[in-house]
Amino acid sequence: MQQSRMEVEAQDQLQQAALHDPLTGLPNRMGLTRKTSELASRLAIDETERVAVMTIDLDAFKEVNDLYGQGAGDKVLQRLAKRLSTALEEDEFIARSGGDEFVAIKRNFRRIGQVVAMAERLHCLISEPVDIGTVSTAIGASIGVATSIEDGRDLRELLNKSAIALHRAKEDPGANIALFSLEMDQQSREKVKMIGDLRMACARDEFELVYQLQNNLSDLQATGFEVLLRWNHPVQGTISPTVFIPVAEETGLIREIGLWVLRTACREAASWHKPFTVAVNVAPQQLAQQSFVEHVSDILMETGLNPERLELEITEASIIDDQAHALKVMCQLKDMGIKIAMDDFGTGYSSLSTLQIFPFDKIKIDRSFVQDVHKDHQRAAIVRSTLLLGKALNIPVLAEGVEYEDELLFLQKENCQSVQGFYFGKPMSLEKARAIVADPDLQQEAG
Repeated sequence: MQQSRMEVEAQDQLQQAALHDPLTGLPNRMGLTRKTSELASRLAIDETERVAVMTIDLDAFKEVNDLYGQGAGDKVLQRLAKRLSTALEEDEFIARSGGDEFVAIKRNFRRIGQVVAMAERLHCLISEPVDIGTVSTAIGASIGVATSIEDGRDLRELLNKSAIALHRAKEDPGANIALFSLEMDQQSREKVKMIGDLRMACARDEFELVYQLQNNLSDLQATGFEVLLRWNHPVQGTISPTVFIPVAEETGLIREIGLWVLRTACREAASWHKPFTVAVNVAPQQLAQQSFVEHVSDILMETGLNPERLELEITEASIIDDQAHALKVMCQLKDMGIKIAMDDFGTGYSSLSTLQIFPFDKIKIDRSFVQDVHKDHQRAAIVRSTLLLGKALNIPVLAEGVEYEDELLFLQKENCQSVQGFYFGKPMSLEKARAIVADPDLQQEAG
């Protein structure tokens, strides 16, 4: 029986709806899959066929939703989609593959430069301000590019490689567009391997804490330690925290690792016969956890450490995104008797309002301002200002990164309360830290 014209039209409309995003009208993930399947066949059959894939991720889109609401975010997506779709040239295609992610495809080009030109055109269109009612907002983008000329003719691989290039573009603040390279592929494989190894590191007992002295500046006596994490990889040896901590934060593994650090540090400090303090860094993802305060309470109960001997170090970046939650958590921790230090002061917003609103017990001046403070007028001014601010707010100040006596003398003259740094010794093993706890005079040997 022959289908009626209305039935055919209805089926076409249903298919159209299934393949397109209802918000933007662009092809959706299913539409993208259909397009890539078609192009994969072309690449397999025709050796002259050329395809470039661009993975696009909007920058600062989350801030639009947070500031103006999801309705405003939807309008931004609609207007950007219209700009992009109307600017497409022959043999170009774009789909919305996720929330604020798009995939663009170009065919029948002769040179890589033509692909880069398309990526730059799309980037410029996205970067133009978007009006939302009475407000104008600017959205940027990062774009990763892979082409069949340079990166193989397997379309699934091209999609994957353009995504890897996108990560590079996002990591490099000076580059909005990145072309895939074999170096990126190697780094991506190494990162995947590191993630797997990190998942096993706690269970395999590969982490170690080292201890850096914190000293009272009036008499130079040790008052406590900051614990620092080290990873002793069974094959690669010691891996720097600057390498593995960002990966742990990106994957969420930092929450598990952070609890291990806290539990281990508290257990050790509880065994000391002198009441030295122990300072532990708290990652932003830990602070954001609803169960963080409960975890800290459980660890203190389990280890028997007096809460007044525990200091949690929090960066300003940790509290900016959700100030209400951060304030609630910090107040709960302080009610338990725990002290809170603002870490890396001077490197972020470091606003006066932050110090007024949040109940910090200590300000830690970042090492970048302490280095050569005695002969750099700008750094000296920043350190003096911080010390005056701490005095006005009745918050003690600790200077990090003290290496030389001239830096120490400057800080003493300016009435800084406490210091830590290589002047008193590099971060030391557990055994050396225990020896100093037993006999504080040994710290002179550590320095």
